[in-house]
Amino acid sequence: AAASISLIYGCGFFGGPLGGYFSDRWGRLRVVGSFYLLAPLPVYLLTIAPTALVAVDLIALGTIMYIISSAAQAFVVDAAPARHRSTIFGFYFAVTMEGSAVLTPFLGYLIDRMGFNTVIAIFAAATFVIAASVLYALRYWRNPAPASG
Repeated sequence: AAASISLIYGCGFFGGPLGGYFSDRWGRLRVVGSFYLLAPLPVYLLTIAPTALVAVDLIALGTIMYIISSAAQAFVVDAAPARHRSTIFGFYFAVTMEGSAVLTPFLGYLIDRMGFNTVIAIFAAATFVIAASVLYALRYWRNPAPASG
């Protein structure tokens, strides 16, 4: 199990630079949004993948995680005013890293009650819905409908 976790975190060696590369070419929000929509797929595949393919799935998940992280951090640097950048990064890291410390025991509790496959499938679906909703809201926010009248 511990070696499996290293598969995810080891992907930072190439996922981080890939995220930066994609972000520079396609734009920060496009990369974050696209890969957030893609992220639920390897999460869901954990529920149906044969044991022999779990390592491949974890590598895909880790790579996506680091691609998103690089692009999101670049977005914060671009969007945050210099005088508030460190504070905003503090909130970013609190939500992304320490937030998982809160979420993990809760997911474990649900898995004990409902089963691994059910909880992970719900988590993957919820992640997709949240990502799609945020992307829709960002699109609307950047391109509001013209005022009538």
